[in-house]
Amino acid sequence: ILAFCAPALSERLPEPLVEYSADTVVTTGGRVTLGKVYHAPYMERQEERTGGRTQVVITRMDLKLVWILMPSERSYVELPVSEAMGRSKSPVDLDYKYTTVGPDFVNGTLTTKSSMQATAPDGTAYEGYIWVTREGILVKMTSRVRGMPGTEYSMELKRLRTGAQPRSLFNVPKGYRKLAPGR
Repeated sequence: ILAFCAPALSERLPEPLVEYSADTVVTTGGRVTLGKVYHAPYMERQEERTGGRTQVVITRMDLKLVWILMPSERSYVELPVSEAMGRSKSPVDLDYKYTTVGPDFVNGTLTTKSSMQATAPDGTAYEGYIWVTREGILVKMTSRVRGMPGTEYSMELKRLRTGAQPRSLFNVPKGYRKLAPGR
């Protein structure tokens, strides 16, 4: 979910004005997943270690492509952004409404906290909060399906560092083999 959530929300929130990297902490259904994010304008790399394997997802909004890398196999799958969003059950098709709550600090970073309500085409309603820096970095998000216990989701950036990111992070490494989608 995290790999596609930030790019989907970025279509609805302003693109961050700065490049950055951070550690990610995602909690879904009580399960905590640790990872890393690297961001440059219209490019994002998400790394996550699950079940002893590392997966890397590079979203290139400038190219309208998503690459899913499997480093242990030195291979990748390429998908159009629209198909990748559909496969991930991403919130890209939701109708969002934000209401500013006010200033708040997240891990020592000044943010603006906003409440968020979203409605899916099927009528499912989501609610939660987002915390965004003045540069447009989404540093924290909490959400749940309204009225449904057990649907809680949270994402938080820790050790946020702004600064230029190596462009090599946003491309498929040389020597990786391209696989057909669905493999």
